[in-house]
Amino acid sequence: MIWVSSSGVRARRISAAVQQLAEAGFTQLELSGGTEPYPELESDLLELAAGGRLRFQLHNYFPPPASPFVLNLASMDELILQACLDHAKRALDLSRKLGATRLA
Repeated sequence: MIWVSSSGVRARRISAAVQQLAEAGFTQLELSGGTEPYPELESDLLELAAGGRLRFQLHNYFPPPASPFVLNLASMDELILQACLDHAKRALDLSRKLGATRLA
């Protein structure tokens, strides 16, 4: 089983990266950092996943946060730690909605 990373495509929106990869014939896509956050990100991905042809798994720094930060779950700084935990929760929630079986 081969998964292809969305970071291999130069696109500002994840939906554009996914569409480019799907048009190239890839169906198992790892959603990774490198794209910008935007209000319709989740609904765009859910729409792309609805056809059942594409499978997604999220990797590390996805979905992209509104304010970039260094992801460090071992941080001793409470603000950084909370941002990391919030990010992980968002990633797990989006993974569930997309039907992902694992988080990379």
